[in-house]
Amino acid sequence: MQNAYTNQGGNERRNLSVAFHFGLLTNGHVWMAMIESRNRTLHAYDPSVLETEFTQICKNYKTEFLQLESKLGKLSEHIKQDGVAIYEGAR
Repeated sequence: MQNAYTNQGGNERRNLSVAFHFGLLTNGHVWMAMIESRNRTLHAYDPSVLETEFTQICKNYKTEFLQLESKLGKLSEHIKQDGVAIYEGAR
């Protein structure tokens, strides 16, 4: 997702906004929390910080990734069939 929009000068927050707009993501607050989580762990050397963030990944973020995977799979199938990315089923 990021590669597609970074080439157009986007950043991760912009990418999330675009994906949310097109219905690929539904819980924007959770995805923003993922960015914050990533930022907290980027240079974290305290094991308790890493354990806390790992718990968040398992409890909250995994479900969002699985939903995104499903929607991207449906979008991919739609593109293969119709040849266009306009897809109302993503919402």
